[in-house]
Amino acid sequence: MKVCIIGGSGVFGQWYASLFGKAGFEVAINNRHASVGKKVARQLGVSFEPSFSKAVAGADWVMVSVPIASTPRYLLKASRHLKKHALLFDVSSVKAGPVRAMRRIAGKKDVELVSIHPMHGPRVKSLKAVPVVFVPVRPGKQVALLKKFFKKQGADVFESSAKEHDEMLSVVQGMTHFVHLASASAVRTMAFDLRKSRRFSSPVYKVFSCLMARVALQNPALYAGIQLENPSNKKARKAFLSEAKKLDGLVSAKSRRQVEKWIERCAGAFQGGLGEELLEESDRALRAVEGKNR
Repeated sequence: MKVCIIGGSGVFGQWYASLFGKAGFEVAINNRHASVGKKVARQLGVSFEPSFSKAVAGADWVMVSVPIASTPRYLLKASRHLKKHALLFDVSSVKAGPVRAMRRIAGKKDVELVSIHPMHGPRVKSLKAVPVVFVPVRPGKQVALLKKFFKKQGADVFESSAKEHDEMLSVVQGMTHFVHLASASAVRTMAFDLRKSRRFSSPVYKVFSCLMARVALQNPALYAGIQLENPSNKKARKAFLSEAKKLDGLVSAKSRRQVEKWIERCAGAFQGGLGEELLEESDRALRAVEGKNR
């Protein structure tokens, strides 16, 4: 089985080139910058194909791993060179654009199409228990094999639609990253001594500061794309800013009872036993952080 990774010299493309290579696939990466692509290919023990058309035409599976805004364009470009019955998939964090592009391809080419989102970054060691979302556009035997591959790696594979995915991710990523990025920027503008603050850390603050760093220090292009490209982010961002403004108003007015009521209303987000489940998960996370720092 031959796998081609478009954008294979990026950190995510490299992660999957290594994974597919170790699983016994014949892997070729394609990258705009030949010198970088050749170097990465040597390091990973895979091949580098400088010709985009040859890289795609020679593959059974073609994975597009490029910036979010560029993903639809590269899917359409790749579709012109796919061999019959090949599988084309992307790993974008936003699904509206890629799925629209795939629907255009589906009317013209006899190929399989699926948009997937592995819910992890390049620092993870394996796919064990990692959610991998499949948004099928034209599924068949190859998509089934791709699912089987991820399940064999221990991933939690499930299907969704582009609309549902982007709505869920507007909070899972969009709002979450927005909060951490805004917090990191606030700390910077305050000239707050983060290193010194670690001596004063509560377990919750330790986790929060780690998450600020995780979002702020890894991949600005990726995190910018997540903020800019998901069409559902605006709604989530608007809701967050509205509630933050309300809380700021109550605190500024020193309305203790109103602040308490506002916090009590927050509990409404955690119905049906979910609250206790999340508290237990947070206990485990905090114990892990505390244990690591001892």
